[in-house]
Amino acid sequence: MPTVDVAVEASDAFSEAGLAGLLRPAPGLRIVARRRLGDGGVLVAALDRFSARELDRLRSAAPVPTVVVTDVVAETMASTPAAGGVVAVLSRTGVSTQRLVSAVLGAAGGAGNLESPAVIVDRHVSPDAPVTSRERTVLRLLADGLDTPGIAARLSYSERTVKNVIYELTRKLNLRSRAHAVAYALRAGLI
Repeated sequence: MPTVDVAVEASDAFSEAGLAGLLRPAPGLRIVARRRLGDGGVLVAALDRFSARELDRLRSAAPVPTVVVTDVVAETMASTPAAGGVVAVLSRTGVSTQRLVSAVLGAAGGAGNLESPAVIVDRHVSPDAPVTSRERTVLRLLADGLDTPGIAARLSYSERTVKNVIYELTRKLNLRSRAHAVAYALRAGLI
């Protein structure tokens, strides 16, 4: 079995090192710099959000089979066949060594092609669900540092209602905590 060259690209050094660390021990894979990626190589791209803009950026580089690891798949991307060499989309929170290596080997073996790639959206990735005005208001107050009783008092809601709004928001967007919800809202321009 020939060795597959894999380049890892991320917006931050920790994500890049983490993904490379998952791939490095796998037999048959060799981590290389993006510029050294040739025919038969695979790019693993860690993105905060997989969107049309990110797809255009990936497409502008030399098209190679690409595995995207992301927090959020934009709603339009979840239902539209991708191009630009993207053959798999995996959830950052659900990625494991086995899943990542399997996706890379599948990409190297021709799972999908550059004209009509077979995008496999991992079921753990939540599409960008619409955020209600009520959820935005609660997010703004969370970002302002209010706790559940403070938000309930400010909005004249019960504490249970506030907890339910936060729970539903974190569930539908696949967020891990209140802090993650605030960070996501800031990055996504919701607040």
